[in-house]
Amino acid sequence: MTAITTTTDPDLTPGTAGQIVAEIRAAIETGLAPLFAAMEWAEEEIEDGQARHGERGQHTSRIWRESFALARPTHDRFSRAEILYRAHVSELVDRVATGKDTRPGTTAELIAVLMDCSLVGPLNSAASCLQMRLFARAFPAAFEQHIAEAVELEAYETVHGKQADEYEAEMRRRAAQPWRVTKDRRTPELDQQTPKALEAPTQLLLEL
Repeated sequence: MTAITTTTDPDLTPGTAGQIVAEIRAAIETGLAPLFAAMEWAEEEIEDGQARHGERGQHTSRIWRESFALARPTHDRFSRAEILYRAHVSELVDRVATGKDTRPGTTAELIAVLMDCSLVGPLNSAASCLQMRLFARAFPAAFEQHIAEAVELEAYETVHGKQADEYEAEMRRRAAQPWRVTKDRRTPELDQQTPKALEAPTQLLLEL
């Protein structure tokens, strides 16, 4: 008589090989989940950008080929804040489509840096003006719904706009990613670079 074999679940008793393998697998899946989520968000934003600029498909689309390679997250918040990462990718897609420099910091990158900075201490008035300006630019509907009634951005801009302009220019320069260039400008050296840490100018903080 031929023996009948049955498939049994792995032994997950603590300390067994099956339990250890299960823990490793769970850790890998947990670690990769944010990456896969970010990839999905990026793909959706690139597709939306293609529609805005009259392109379709992936293999024949310059916007798709260039943008996906440039969409590497540059800040920890991008893996946790979907709306922020989507804004980041959307801006890069528009830069690719219109031939603008893709290296300077995006509005979303600047928002992330200002959020970090505000955890260290209160922002000064010009930095607060810039923070509101960037939020209104990246998320106009949310700004109108949650902030516009309580804060008059135009009044802030009148008093602190010039200094905010200087902060924004400096922050975009500091947040620039040298590797983030389109295919025609890439070099082997740039291809080996990884996203650099984003830092904020110390003068953004209120002097107490």
